[in-house]
Amino acid sequence: MSFTYSFNGGPEATVAAGADGTASVDWTPDSDGGTDLVVSATTGSGIQLTPCYYFFTVNWKRESTGRKRGAR
Repeated sequence: MSFTYSFNGGPEATVAAGADGTASVDWTPDSDGGTDLVVSATTGSGIQLTPCYYFFTVNWKRESTGRKRGAR
């Protein structure tokens, strides 16, 4: 089994599923805002299942400098 996915209509990538049928990917968005994700599974016998469509929002928080206001 494998999963094919695409973020924001970009190029598709495929990742093999583990023995438990799950898979994971590392992904870092370019910027904050809305993100579309399309994922489809392909069975071990090569049958591609119906894609699932997801939408989520990335909200970047600016890193703190560690300085308090008024600190010098």
